[in-house]
Amino acid sequence: MQDSRFVPPPAIRGPQLHRRLLFKLPLAVFAGLVVITMAEAPLTGQICTGTAPPCVLTAGYAGPASDVNFNSRQAINPYETTFSPTSLPGSTTGTLFEVDDSATALIVAGATSNPIMAQPLYIAGITTTLGTCSGCNMLVAVTLNGTVFAWVADGMGAGNLLWSRQGTPGVGQGNAGYGYLMTQGNLCGVGSTDTNCIGFASGDPGSLMTFGASQILCNAYPDNCDRVATMALFDNRGTGSGRAVYLNYWPNNERLTSLRMSDDATWINAAGTQELTWTSGTSRTLNLNGTCTANTNCLPDQIVAGDSLQLSPCGCGTSGCPVVTTVAATSLTINMTVATAFSSSCTAPQSFEYEGYFVKPAHDHTPTVSSGGYPGAAVTVTANCTSPPCTNALVWAVLPGSDSQADTLMRGLGTVYAYTALPNSYDLLANDWSSTDTWCASSFARPTIVNAGAFVPTYAVSTGGRSFPGGTCPTTSTSGIPYPSGILVYH
Repeated sequence: MQDSRFVPPPAIRGPQLHRRLLFKLPLAVFAGLVVITMAEAPLTGQICTGTAPPCVLTAGYAGPASDVNFNSRQAINPYETTFSPTSLPGSTTGTLFEVDDSATALIVAGATSNPIMAQPLYIAGITTTLGTCSGCNMLVAVTLNGTVFAWVADGMGAGNLLWSRQGTPGVGQGNAGYGYLMTQGNLCGVGSTDTNCIGFASGDPGSLMTFGASQILCNAYPDNCDRVATMALFDNRGTGSGRAVYLNYWPNNERLTSLRMSDDATWINAAGTQELTWTSGTSRTLNLNGTCTANTNCLPDQIVAGDSLQLSPCGCGTSGCPVVTTVAATSLTINMTVATAFSSSCTAPQSFEYEGYFVKPAHDHTPTVSSGGYPGAAVTVTANCTSPPCTNALVWAVLPGSDSQADTLMRGLGTVYAYTALPNSYDLLANDWSSTDTWCASSFARPTIVNAGAFVPTYAVSTGGRSFPGGTCPTTSTSGIPYPSGILVYH
């Protein structure tokens, strides 16, 4: 469902989103970039201009500098002209670009593998005297062991190693993971003792984009909370009522979610004739009066934590409209008592409306929540925006299996999913494709999707010669021999 009155808020652009909502990222990303800049042999690539081939300044496929969203860190490749909801990788098993994972190459003795814990970089039109590469596309990946590998990404010679550099590993496997607001917002209200909102300080200046990305907010950042590992923004670059902007993420313990961005001013009516009720004026919990249909008109299909709520005809009290702090299927909580929010004379049940910068959450239909594991999925978006409005948009996600656990060596078997980015009439994201091979997911590391290829970083890969024992991710090497790892490529 689309709100035709959408007006992009000032904070919708990538750099502003980056300032407002930050994530602790794997230090391997930064370590890798440092090693790349210190490579001894010079590399020659195209200059970032409007006429040259697309270049890369971030881990996303940035596009030409003439693009208004150039280098905007929105986790989208807007120049993918091959992949679409009806044109996806022909194989559900990937080709492995393997890193050097021999026992002698690893500094950490007995390591399970030499995992890649950061998103690979794709650089178009590169020329180097190292290996055979003149005007080819190069894929660069950094391992947790501190080694940088560069391969021919696609076309003739795809997978051939161009060069590698051994650095000094200085990162731990536990780095990364939870979303937090750099400019804290008063989501819970001044003086609130609600422990679900402990990450939002009282009395601070607030933020234009204050919201709760997960249905259950993290309480003091516990390891296994509903944290959000990554986000990806899709702007279809349409005009007028045809404009649609979605924020995509897949929290731990939850489903893939796509939020429609609104103007934080337009009140949206509840689905059908739904009403809210409550037990007393001192309560902060409101319940749906009656039943709802999952994935259609339950509260998580309408409201996002951080939205404002008002009842009709009660309106809002003198303290202003309350802010929703948590959302469950048939209940929600607000940041003040019902009597304060809507006046003590307001009687249940009441119709309701909501508004915010993020509304109408859409979700995936498969897989089920129980099939995913820590820390949730890493997501990115592709679309063909060469002639706006954008077409053929897809949300790509790498999800660890349910056996992935926080603060342990247990990694989950990984799956790559591709979903149609625009929700259907039931606010569902159609699952168009998924991988079927056996490998361990790298927590927090996005895939890179470009030029009809899906490049997926892995923690370890089960191969014919080194299959995983029991079909699950190993926690140790076998007889001191590490398991293969690298980039799986799906075409």
